[in-house]
Amino acid sequence: MPARSSGQRRMIPLHKVKKAKQSNKASVGGSRSVLSLLNNIFSKPISLGIPLVLLLLGQGFAKWGSTLSLQQDRIISFPHFLSYFCLLIRGFLWILLLKNIPLILAYSVFSLQYILVLFLGVLFFAEKVSLFQGLGTLFIVAGVVLCGLGEKRNV
Repeated sequence: MPARSSGQRRMIPLHKVKKAKQSNKASVGGSRSVLSLLNNIFSKPISLGIPLVLLLLGQGFAKWGSTLSLQQDRIISFPHFLSYFCLLIRGFLWILLLKNIPLILAYSVFSLQYILVLFLGVLFFAEKVSLFQGLGTLFIVAGVVLCGLGEKRNV
């Protein structure tokens, strides 16, 4: 057998790799890690609603915090911290979703955020909706419906 140089890697037969993986699973004792549990939860399309709700909460807290900051003559307020927290958690969950759900489905549902934020502004912050904002909302809904129909035909 020729001597290996220090830069060469030793090849391990595939059957030994499989055995090592099985023994690692057995050593865990059947318990699942938090990450594998989250991966399992976020592999279902219904879970797209969780980051969407966190995003809406984050946007709502940011607007509320800005309103309070203006009233209290401060730069930042407590709702801003809630906003950052919601958006941070949403970012982590979004990564898990993109790992497990088709991209076209994830971004189709994610585009609904524009519509929901529009309604959030009207309901909680008494904002007015212009004609162009209403038309834009209709175009977004039409796009989501078309993407959903295209996804069903590809299945």
